[in-house]
Amino acid sequence: MFISGKLKQLKKTFYRYHFLQLFLSIFLALSAFLFLTSTPLPMASPLSVTITQPDGSADIVGEGIEFATQKFGDPWDYEQESDLLYWDSMAADPVVDNGVVDFTTSSGNPRLDILYRGVQETQDIGHTGVVYPIDTTQYRWLSFRMNLDTSGQARIWWFYDHYYTTIGLSGFIPVTSGWHTYVVDMASISTQLHAWSNSPNMPIGFAIEPIVEQSNVNGQLDWVRLTKENPADNTLEISWENLSSTGATLEFYLDDDNNGFNGTLIHTEANAAVSGSFNWGNDSGDAAFPTSFPPGDYYIYVKENGADTAYSPGTLTINDAPVLHFTSPSFLSGEDYATVEKGDPWDMNQETDADVRGVDSYSFSNGILHGTNTGADPQVEFNPYLVKSIDSQKYRYLTIRMLLDKPWTVEAIRAIWSTQKVGVGDTESIIIYRGWHTYTLDLATAKSGHHPFPWQDHSEWKTFRVDPNSRISASSLTFHIDHVYLTARDEASDVYTTTWVLNDDNPSAVNVSLYYDTDNQGFDGRGICQVISQTKRVAQDILPPLINPTNIMTGTPNLTHTLFLPVVLRNYTPPLPICNTDGAYYRWDTSQLPQGEYYLYAGVEDENHVTYWYSEAPLVVGH
Repeated sequence: MFISGKLKQLKKTFYRYHFLQLFLSIFLALSAFLFLTSTPLPMASPLSVTITQPDGSADIVGEGIEFATQKFGDPWDYEQESDLLYWDSMAADPVVDNGVVDFTTSSGNPRLDILYRGVQETQDIGHTGVVYPIDTTQYRWLSFRMNLDTSGQARIWWFYDHYYTTIGLSGFIPVTSGWHTYVVDMASISTQLHAWSNSPNMPIGFAIEPIVEQSNVNGQLDWVRLTKENPADNTLEISWENLSSTGATLEFYLDDDNNGFNGTLIHTEANAAVSGSFNWGNDSGDAAFPTSFPPGDYYIYVKENGADTAYSPGTLTINDAPVLHFTSPSFLSGEDYATVEKGDPWDMNQETDADVRGVDSYSFSNGILHGTNTGADPQVEFNPYLVKSIDSQKYRYLTIRMLLDKPWTVEAIRAIWSTQKVGVGDTESIIIYRGWHTYTLDLATAKSGHHPFPWQDHSEWKTFRVDPNSRISASSLTFHIDHVYLTARDEASDVYTTTWVLNDDNPSAVNVSLYYDTDNQGFDGRGICQVISQTKRVAQDILPPLINPTNIMTGTPNLTHTLFLPVVLRNYTPPLPICNTDGAYYRWDTSQLPQGEYYLYAGVEDENHVTYWYSEAPLVVGH
């Protein structure tokens, strides 16, 4: 019993000892684990690069020379339906709304025509490539912003005629789901068939195939730009500092806001220094240029070795190029037949403005004629009561503003005139596009239609009408006509007042120089005078004009003082005299100008651009 009791006591002591030892081991191991996990582990140096420029102070660069802006005065920004004239192989008609084109693709080669080539055997007018072909030696950079719900490949098409007999086609361009801006060098992209810049002819149209051989893809197109090379002096300094890892790769992005890190790559800086800068727009590391983007305010952000860091402290501004439109002389500034001869323009304010035939129904409301026809030949007669014959030698510019409610089908307007002594004459068709459009046609030079008598073959026409959808469809079509004008050319003898409209974000900082020319090509005419901007006028007004505005038209100098200058200055061209005007007009002394037809044009200069604009119609000077 004694021995047995001792053994039990020893076992208890043994078990207690080992339990304490096990407990101590667990305690020490747990303490070590807690100590190690509570001690911070060594980490890589945090990303610390910062952008110092742009900071929002005078960081301005120009948008450059963009095709649609310079040719039409209207960029492809899809702010109105008239920006999209044609499309092909879409599941439904694209919708232009809120500044974007919404589309859904179908099978085949779905295309959105950016510059439409027009339709064969119709009038060559409007914003089409037949009127404005692309000089591919000048315009080489294509950029567009697009959203797709899937990824794939896009292509660019360009056309040299109406019939698809001569075309160019780019190689595949990778496109990714979501919103992205794509920049394409058309001069170097791989091509099938005709290369962009090596064809003997100029393309009369081009289109974007948003995704190749995929149907039911939903997408949006925000804007399209076709630009010349970025000018060498159109640059902006972008700088950084505090780069923690010298030699890192920095990627700079342009973004229209300062959140999300979802912009467009514009520049890559390999082996970057701790601090540095580059001139965006003229650097070998540029992936896009100031000319690649629409005017607006943008932020810059940078990625360090692929990791997002921070945005610039302020914005940079891409300044819009100034756009000028002459309101006189123009297609609408001369005398209007109905206003002068009837005392009542064809403005659709009352039923007596037009005699409507061949329609199911029609009405006049709010200054618009509405008509619906089914399968008939609708006719709108504008001179039915022989108020006074139309002098075709004087009145020649036909302008119609109208809308046709329709899905895309080829419909057309025609003008028709007649007299019992001679017969009937008409125009070839004017294609109607979707949305409200203003169509202007010079009847004196228009293509003739099916009837044998051109507009100016006879001096007086007794009747005049417009057929608002002459390619008759079996379906019901509704048209809306806002106004119709038949106007004469502007004429002047001794004095002519020219007027214009200037579109620029800062018109007070714009200079306008006026010129005249015997044609509307080349901008190689003679100077008239210069309208000095408000910001420069105070300094300029203290200097007398060097040349009298009247004499500059004949080229005869009228110097205030006679100076004998060194021979090295004999080719010096004095600046244009200051126009005596306080607005967007100028009373031009034409008394010494030889009789003839003259186009006016303007050179418009702001801090980033110089653009030139012809009047759409000439001025006729007679004495």
